[in-house]
Amino acid sequence: MSGIFVTNRNEFLHVDSYDGVEYAFNPGEKVLVPEPAARHMLGFGAADKTETLVRLGWHAKIDPAGKRGWVEDPDGVRKLANFVFTKGVMVEVSAEEDPLAPAEVAAPRPVGRPRVRA
Repeated sequence: MSGIFVTNRNEFLHVDSYDGVEYAFNPGEKVLVPEPAARHMLGFGAADKTETLVRLGWHAKIDPAGKRGWVEDPDGVRKLANFVFTKGVMVEVSAEEDPLAPAEVAAPRPVGRPRVRA
């Protein structure tokens, strides 16, 4: 199962759950989640995000004009669009050329005076 990085570009903390695991999306932080979790919680990959907006309670709001009970909430679409999805990529490089490989360690130099046996 592959994972998706989710970055919350909203100004609020968003907490959601999938398969018994709770995920906290702090503003500006990347969180690695399984792809099915990203689909369920935030509509990742879905052409129509209506189901996700309804599940989150971001689809509608009370009509501010008071003419109807509920109206669509354009802020909900904006909130959902502020979750950015990225994937990590693994690249194979030679171990000798790997810039992250630990540098060779020089042999320790002796300290103090050498012993002289008589």
